Amino acid sequence: MYMKTRRKNFAILIFLSVIVMSILMLFNMLTAQTTIALGDNATPDVYSNFLYYAGKDNFYYADIYYKKLIGANELPSAQIKLKRTRLEDGLWSSISVSSVKISLITPSDTYVATINKNSEEIILFDRTHIYEEGTYTVKASGNISAGASVVQSASFTFVVDKTPPTGTLTGVTNGGYTNGNVSFNWSENGCTATLDGSSYTAGKTISAEGSHTIVLTDKAGNSTMYTFTIDKTAPIIDAYNAYTNKSFTLTAKDKFNGVEYWEYRLNSGEILRCDGEALTIGGSISDNGVWEVRVFDFCGNGSAWEIVNHFYRETFGNSDNIRNSYFVPSYFVVTLSQKYYTSCYGSYTFAEYSSAFSFAIQKEWECRVIILDGGSSWNYVTVNNENTRQIYTDINELNSVIDKYARKNIGDRKVMGKNGAVLNNPTDAEGVTRPDALTEQIVELPQLLSDYSSLRFMLAPFSYSLSVPRSYVDGNNSSASIKFISDGISLREESARPLEYGLQLKEIVTEQGWYLITENDVCGNIEQYLIYLDLQQPDFYADVAYGNGVRETIEFNQNFIDSNAGAMRYVEFAVNSLSDSLKKGCSNTMHRVEDRLKILKFSNITSLVNNKSQ
Repeated sequence: MYMKTRRKNFAILIFLSVIVMSILMLFNMLTAQTTIALGDNATPDVYSNFLYYAGKDNFYYADIYYKKLIGANELPSAQIKLKRTRLEDGLWSSISVSSVKISLITPSDTYVATINKNSEEIILFDRTHIYEEGTYTVKASGNISAGASVVQSASFTFVVDKTPPTGTLTGVTNGGYTNGNVSFNWSENGCTATLDGSSYTAGKTISAEGSHTIVLTDKAGNSTMYTFTIDKTAPIIDAYNAYTNKSFTLTAKDKFNGVEYWEYRLNSGEILRCDGEALTIGGSISDNGVWEVRVFDFCGNGSAWEIVNHFYRETFGNSDNIRNSYFVPSYFVVTLSQKYYTSCYGSYTFAEYSSAFSFAIQKEWECRVIILDGGSSWNYVTVNNENTRQIYTDINELNSVIDKYARKNIGDRKVMGKNGAVLNNPTDAEGVTRPDALTEQIVELPQLLSDYSSLRFMLAPFSYSLSVPRSYVDGNNSSASIKFISDGISLREESARPLEYGLQLKEIVTEQGWYLITENDVCGNIEQYLIYLDLQQPDFYADVAYGNGVRETIEFNQNFIDSNAGAMRYVEFAVNSLSDSLKKGCSNTMHRVEDRLKILKFSNITSLVNNKSQ
C-alpha cells in the first residue's frame, strides 16, 4: 500500500515538473532575443571568375541564415546557400543560389529571401544559377513575433567578374622585343602582378636581358599574361676567312631574337642593305677590294664593322712578263693622225708589213671613205691632195688611191731593241691589240708533259727574276715556288723549292729543263705555269778580218769572250752561223738571245741578229 502511494506521488511530481518546465520554456521563447545575422561562412565582397576557381565540390561559398538566440542556444530557422557548379572538365561554370526553409518555432514568424543584380531585384528560385557578370546582393529578412512584430534582415554583396584585367607595357609590345628598358602598369583596383614568378610592383623598371613573363591577376582570379624579350646584345658574325678570292657567305648568331638584316660596303663606298639571316657577296674582279660588313638583329642591335679582303685575279703578272721576254726581230709601225682618224688615232706595232698594210687600209675605209648611192660611188680624198675630196665611181681607182695613203701611214722596218724603241699598241695579224702580239715563244709542249697541257708554257730568260705581285689589299702577300719536272727527255719530278721574288733564276737553277712555277697569295689565288730554262749557249761563228789582212772563223763561246775581253777588234765581221739546240720557233728565232750570250754587246748586234741562221 505504501509503495503504491509513493509511485503515485512520484508520477504526480514528474507531471508537475513537466508542466513547470514547459511554462518556463514558453516564457523563455516569448521573452528571448531573436535576430537575423550573417552565417559564419559569409564573406562580403567576394569576387569570382568561375572558370579558373579551384574550389572543392559542395564548397559553400557563403551562406546567410536566420537564427534565434535562446539563452546560449542558437536555433537556425532558415538559410540561403551559394555554391559553385562544376563542369565535367573540372572547371567552374556558375554560382548556384538555393533557399532552404526550416519549420519556424513560432507560427507567426515569416521569412523572406531576395537577390538583387546591380540594384535590380531578381526572383530567387531554389538553386537559381547566376551566369552573368555583375554585382549581386543577397538579402534574408524575417518578421518575428516576439510580443510585437520585429522585422530583421541580413545581407551581403558579391561580384561575378569574368573579364581578365588589362595592363600597359611601356617600351615594348606584348610578345615583342626591345633593346631598352621596360615597365608595366595597370589601373584596376585590387590587381596583383608577378614578373617571372616573383611579385612585381607597378611601374618598376625592368632592365635585365632575357625573356620575361608578367601575369596580372584581379580579385576574381582572372589573369592576363604578357611576354616580351629584352635584348641589348649585338649579334656575332660567325667565323669567316678575312682574305678570299671567291664568293663568300657570312652568317651570324643572335643571343635572343635572330638576325634581321646586314649592311655592307666596298672600299668605304655606299652602304648597301641585305635582309635575311645570311649575306653572300664577292666572286668576280668587280668585287675586288675591302668589304666592310655588319649585322643587325630585330631589336636594332648592330655589330661592329668586320672586314673581308676580296681579291680575284687570273695571273700574278710574271707569266706575261716572261712570255713577252722574247720578241720578233723587227717590226713596223702604223701611225694614224688625230686629224683624220679621230676614233682610233695613235701608233700600232706589227710584226709583219702585210699585217700593218691590211690594218692601215681597214682604217682608211672606216674613217675616211663615205659610201654613196648604195655603194655605187664613194667620197674620198683626191689622188694629189689629201685635203681635197672627190667622188669615185670606179672601185679599182678608189682602191689605188686608198693603197697610196695607207702606205704613207706605215713606217720603215725597225729592228727590235735598237735605239730604245718602245712598242706602242702591239697588234696581231687580225688587228687585235694585245701585249704579246709581237712575242715569239715555244709553240709545242713535249708529249711527255701532256699532263701539264692545261698550263701556259714558255721559254724563260736565265737571268729573269720574278717581280713582287701587287697585293691590291693590305696583307695579301704572295709567295712562289719552283719545281723541276723534266729535262726534256724524261720525267723527273723533284720537290718544290721556295722561289724568292727578285732573285734571278740562275741563282737557284743549275740544270737545263722544264720547271713548274707556282704563285699564290693570301686571298687564295693560285697560278701555275711551265718555263723552259736553256742553259746551253747557242753556237755562234763569225768570219773576221784583222788589220794585218789575216782572216779566220772564230767560235764566239763564253770562254773565248772571257779570254779576249777588250781585245776583240776587227776590220771586217760577218756572221757565219748562229744556231741553238731549241727547235724553230724557239730561241733561234728570238731577238733576245743576247740575254744568254754576252757577245751580243758588240756594236754590230743589229747585223748579227738580222743574219742569224735558221
